[in-house]
Amino acid sequence: MEKSALKAAIWAAFDDVSYPGDDNIGILGGRDDAKRVTEWYRGVDWRSLTPDTIWSFGLSWMTPEAFHYYLPAYLLAPIDDGADAYEFTLNSLTPPFACTDYPQNYKDHFQNIVDIMTLPQKRAIQDFLLFNLEEAIELQKTDESPDFYDSEIKQLRFALEYWGQALKDER
Repeated sequence: MEKSALKAAIWAAFDDVSYPGDDNIGILGGRDDAKRVTEWYRGVDWRSLTPDTIWSFGLSWMTPEAFHYYLPAYLLAPIDDGADAYEFTLNSLTPPFACTDYPQNYKDHFQNIVDIMTLPQKRAIQDFLLFNLEEAIELQKTDESPDFYDSEIKQLRFALEYWGQALKDER
């Protein structure tokens, strides 16, 4: 998929998502980071965010509704400039179910995020992951240290498999 088509798909899928509200951004009972993400994003429209203004690991501390609302900014940021938030975005889109050391509440939180995504949004997430997988594979072919990309490619494939199943389950 071309960059312009991917960006258009993300915009179209998420453009009508409603702002979660000033008091529904950071997860309740979270550490200081949850409070900081609330302060960082309170009153901010996702469309105004740039790679320089998104908080790299902000998605990790958001409520499902805030994650849903701000995710497109995190998906768009690395497409053109490889934003610092890419690794955290990928981690936030990778299901924790295969890891036994994640607490159940984290797994439930992830499932709540997935459950509020629409079919076009899940498809846009899958397209984002596939785009990045293709880029990582190409970079691996030309890099002097191709092993560097192994874990990223493995994670992207795992996340793609999950979101592909989420799309099938929705149909």
